[in-house]
Amino acid sequence: MSRFTYYTPLWLGAALAALLLRSFLPPIDPGAPWRWWLSLLGGAVAAGLICQLGMFGAQGAFAQVWPVPGGRSIRGRTAVVGGSSVLASIALLVVAWFMNAEDSPGAGFSAQLLAISSGVAILIAGIAYFWGLPAAAADFTGRD
Repeated sequence: MSRFTYYTPLWLGAALAALLLRSFLPPIDPGAPWRWWLSLLGGAVAAGLICQLGMFGAQGAFAQVWPVPGGRSIRGRTAVVGGSSVLASIALLVVAWFMNAEDSPGAGFSAQLLAISSGVAILIAGIAYFWGLPAAAADFTGRD
């Protein structure tokens, strides 16, 4: 797998988000066009990063392998726990974002609670990642 293939969710997520955001953003303000462009660029980059993080989480949760810099991988239960936590964090954050847009009473508190839960889930993923670093196995050593 090349670097281009591995980072495809980042590029595709950013490109698709930029295309979709163009229709949702208000018209460009002639006095400050930089705001529109900054909103478009920021939203596209954020969406691309979420897509890349989702692939990283899915790789840990379903393939039971988390890549580590230096040609190593975290394998097994630690990768599953961490990957599942990343996916849960993304799901909770997206639901919190949508709930925050609601005008119904109580939606703001629920959105804050979900956002905090998302933060806890990503913290668990970070702990699992750093817990598994010392035991990360070397990849492509020629041994089978």
